[in-house]
Amino acid sequence: MVFNRFRIAIITRISLLLVTGLVLTLLLLNFSLPFTTGLLVILEGWQIVSLIRVVERTNRKLISFLESINYNDFSIAFSDKKPDASLLALNNAFNNVMTEFRKSRIEKEENYNYLQTIVQHISIGIIVFTPSGKVVLTNDALFKLTGLTSLKSLKELKHVNKDLPESFEKLKSGEKILVKIFLDDKVFQLSVFATEFKMHNEAYTLLAIQDISSELEEKEIESWQKLIRVLTHEIMNSITPISS
Repeated sequence: MVFNRFRIAIITRISLLLVTGLVLTLLLLNFSLPFTTGLLVILEGWQIVSLIRVVERTNRKLISFLESINYNDFSIAFSDKKPDASLLALNNAFNNVMTEFRKSRIEKEENYNYLQTIVQHISIGIIVFTPSGKVVLTNDALFKLTGLTSLKSLKELKHVNKDLPESFEKLKSGEKILVKIFLDDKVFQLSVFATEFKMHNEAYTLLAIQDISSELEEKEIESWQKLIRVLTHEIMNSITPISS
């Protein structure tokens, strides 16, 4: 609709320009009317300049619109002091597109903040890194598990355990390993699960790290209790004949 109006406006201007040129030519060939001829020459020149301005103004708006999209700058608004119908429709179309882009950006930012809030509040440590070892996402639970305050590269994990960087880099999607670390003179057993995914044609690895020390201690205590019950039963069976 917008471009139809622009096309009609351009065709109308060109048609008027041709009609004026035709009349001017007829006057020059058949009549001697210098005043009228001068007026037509001025009118012809004004029409040419007006046509050039309309085309240049439209091109500038289109270039500005495309540059705004290229640089993700959706704050610009398109307007003219005295626009004609075609330019007014073009301004409205550009402004509507900018409004939709702004809405989309706000929605993406809200979704990102929502995801960040969830990631930071879960009790499982999270690391997302690239094949080069660059860490792009972590959460508070990870820092509590490792005792670190920041993590930009997997290599920094060698301060926690010298084998951690290599172990994490070798993990494939769906694999799980158990890692033992020492922190504040305590031993922690960490369960690490890996998932691989792609985003914007770039590969990433997500590690979910959970401290299972308490679960292992409970199972160990339960195993000892079972062993003690079995030993007690065997000892009592051995003592019974002696007592008899």
